[in-house]
Amino acid sequence: MSHTKAALKNSYKVFVLTAVAILVGYLLRIYLSRALSIEDFGLFYAVTAFVALFVTLQDFGAGISLAKFISEFAVKKLYTQIKSSILIVLVIQLVILLICNAAVFIFADAISLMFFKTIEASIVLKLLMLSLLFSSVFRIFQFTFQGFQRMKLFAIVEPVRISLAFVLSVLLIYMGIIGVAYAYFLAAVITTVVFFLPFLKMFDGFFKIEANMTKKLTKKLMLFATPVFIGTVASFAILYIDTIMISFFMTLRDVGLYQVAIPTSQFLWVFVTTISMVLFPMITELYTKKKTELVGTNISIFANISFFVTIPFAVILMAFPEIIVSFLFGHDYIGSVAALRILVVGSLFYSIFYLFQNSLMAIGKPTISTRIIIEIAVFNFILNLLFIPMFGIIGAAVTSTLSYFLASLISYRYLKKFVTFKISFGRLARILLSAIITVLVLLFVKGLLVMDNQILEAVLSLVPSFAVYIVLIFATKSVTRRDLEYFRKLGLRLPRWLG
Repeated sequence: MSHTKAALKNSYKVFVLTAVAILVGYLLRIYLSRALSIEDFGLFYAVTAFVALFVTLQDFGAGISLAKFISEFAVKKLYTQIKSSILIVLVIQLVILLICNAAVFIFADAISLMFFKTIEASIVLKLLMLSLLFSSVFRIFQFTFQGFQRMKLFAIVEPVRISLAFVLSVLLIYMGIIGVAYAYFLAAVITTVVFFLPFLKMFDGFFKIEANMTKKLTKKLMLFATPVFIGTVASFAILYIDTIMISFFMTLRDVGLYQVAIPTSQFLWVFVTTISMVLFPMITELYTKKKTELVGTNISIFANISFFVTIPFAVILMAFPEIIVSFLFGHDYIGSVAALRILVVGSLFYSIFYLFQNSLMAIGKPTISTRIIIEIAVFNFILNLLFIPMFGIIGAAVTSTLSYFLASLISYRYLKKFVTFKISFGRLARILLSAIITVLVLLFVKGLLVMDNQILEAVLSLVPSFAVYIVLIFATKSVTRRDLEYFRKLGLRLPRWLG
């Protein structure tokens, strides 16, 4: 597995930098929740969700297409083709964005009153739309870095952008929500400037190479980009349509509450997305060598370990949501707790879905992967349309959870057609039983401790409870030492106390 271990090194680098971006983004959200009113906080993220639609449209799947073909052209040293591809994608994206910006600027006031119910959204909408013009440029730099296998540069772009947005938001917060919008706009401008020099240094002689933007090359890029674009639009529907519908049917306060619940529950995604970075190259290598039995073994082991690691954090979020939300965001956001609990369950299903979906991509079945996302997107849209007007953010949370549950079942069914693997439901049941016992121990210990300091009470309750969880996991053989040793052989660093 030499190729796999090499891929692991790059995966770790990308993961660390991605984790930094996620953490900074979450800290920025916490800061804004305390610096802005709950209505302004909700308004900003409602507009952000709306603008995300145009991010999807402007990319048109061309970013991933660009990374793929740059990688191919670089091997053959076809630098004219590389430059031409970059310029084709840049022109297409800028034309789309200019048209979208023109439409939004003309109808900004009407959109603000219709969707966000306040004219204040107009200037925020305009600034975020303008920022996309610069974002399209640094995103092209980013995909070019990926195509040339410069993964550190590829992964560091987003941490730089979100860190700049954080710093500038703090400096401009005196302007309120408009100051935050300016911060995002300036962050996009500065990020573009910052990565222009590394781009030129990596692509030596960019301005000297003659471009040849042919119809044939454009068609080649777009043929690959189109199915990716369809999948991206469907993914947008799953991730953002709930926030847009809450903005339309409910109040900005509801948006604010939901935008606390959503990212907090999504912390449960971190492990499975990380582990999938490791799994992807491994499955690709094994499947190419027709070692399908080993592919199935890897999927089974990774599924068990993912569930084992994710469950404890789900327990924390389920047991102490009031403490977590009030400590991080303030007491005003306690109304998000019920939705958060539901979304935690949804995140567990998402972890399973993501693992299976990623495995389908790894064995070369992107069309099936896209089909699944489209099916779930349609289901998600219809349920949100029915549930949100009746049940508000609870309806949105239930819809997301049901969508991820259905997605995990469908992806499991498709994956079984190509790979023989067995998910040990007995093991999963034992992990779940261990988690339930852990919750009971947690509630018992919590009941014995009556303390004014809720955070200290939570810590003192969690320590013995999770000691019980670890003991139960190994006592019931839900996870074995053989599983852990397998991960260590791959180069994953696991705590020694696990065995």
